Amino acid sequence: MDPSTTSDAAVFCGLGVFLISIVIAGFVLSIVLLVYVARDAKARGMDNSVLWMLVVFFLNILGLIIYLASRPKGKLARCSSCNNKRLEASATCPHCGNA
Repeated sequence: MDPSTTSDAAVFCGLGVFLISIVIAGFVLSIVLLVYVARDAKARGMDNSVLWMLVVFFLNILGLIIYLASRPKGKLARCSSCNNKRLEASATCPHCGNA
């Protein structure tokens, strides 16, 4: 075997591993964003959380920015009944329905 051929193969192998790592990192980032949006939308009492998850899935970071700009604003507080997060300003908890 020619030494230059061996080093070229090693470079291409390293490049392949790097590209696969990038794809896996992007996939993990997408899952983390989807989980965040689903939990946040439910805590804020939004009925269309699945739609927002689809937007974030297809647009990734841009979808997250759009979601953050259009979600209901306000602080999240713990519900005294179910201990889940809800908007302080909401009349009832979206999880248990108690005030």
